[in-house]
Amino acid sequence: MQLAKETGYRPNRGAQMFRTGKHPGLVGIFSGQGFDPIVANRTYFSHASAEKYGLSMLQYLTSGGDEDELRAMDFFLDSGVEAVVSFIPMEKRHLATLLQQGVLVLSVGASQPIPVPTYLADKVEGFALLTRHLIEQGHSKITFIQNSADIPEAHGAYAEAGFLRAVAEARQEGKSVTARIHRKTVPIEGYISPDFPHLHGILAPGYAAMKEIIATNQVPEAVICLTDSLAHGAISACAEAGISVPEDIAIAAFGDEPWSSGGILTMTSVHQPLGELVEMAFADLKQTLRDKTPLVQRQVQLPCRLIVRQSTKHPRKS
Repeated sequence: MQLAKETGYRPNRGAQMFRTGKHPGLVGIFSGQGFDPIVANRTYFSHASAEKYGLSMLQYLTSGGDEDELRAMDFFLDSGVEAVVSFIPMEKRHLATLLQQGVLVLSVGASQPIPVPTYLADKVEGFALLTRHLIEQGHSKITFIQNSADIPEAHGAYAEAGFLRAVAEARQEGKSVTARIHRKTVPIEGYISPDFPHLHGILAPGYAAMKEIIATNQVPEAVICLTDSLAHGAISACAEAGISVPEDIAIAAFGDEPWSSGGILTMTSVHQPLGELVEMAFADLKQTLRDKTPLVQRQVQLPCRLIVRQSTKHPRKS
């Protein structure tokens, strides 16, 4: 090793692929596209963990759909990845193809149709924490804003489950809580919604949903949004209507995005331990590759953390 260092020798990865068909230490990252900071966070934490454990990273950001996912699988197999870390649910047949080709698969933040090592944040309890916080402040009329009409991703399902669970628990305790779910989808072209060109696309669903709610003249006492981005859009709609946050309405969300901790009005949000989950996945992967042993089929679930900020800091007066 000392001689190799002195002479500048390095292994020829291409030559090694002739023996195994795989590029040693190359990990494919499979994630969705989007302007939400979660995509950047996934990339950052994956790169940091790959660097820490001496692995290389090859990323594919899918636009969604079966055909694009198939292109991603071909891309990973043609590149000779040893493993794939997936941040979104995969089609069963595509996942099966990777496993049949001897590619190790780990999932962070999403359950998969075939058992693989999975690392999750407890989003159900995270949204329940958020809901309990608002109920404890005295808010009895709460609306949950979801940006999809059919909840295609697990995140939305987890969110609604946590919201409804906390509401049910409050009712069992004798509290009168009115809970509504408002789903709103808006068209997005690039990063702009044609219907709301003055807004960034990730804010538009929350903005549009809040405008619809305000138009009914039945504004709730508190609103929970699926993401911080939706919540910032909802706040914009409130500002236009002369509704003050948090004095007239409390607004909270999930994600703890960077801009939620600064500015004129900071956002109450739930922080998920994405960095810790990615770190654990890469540590397990490194050990498996080093020891040449099968991946341990386990499911890790870490708790989320509620961060209370200005957007909910005015308890409702009885």
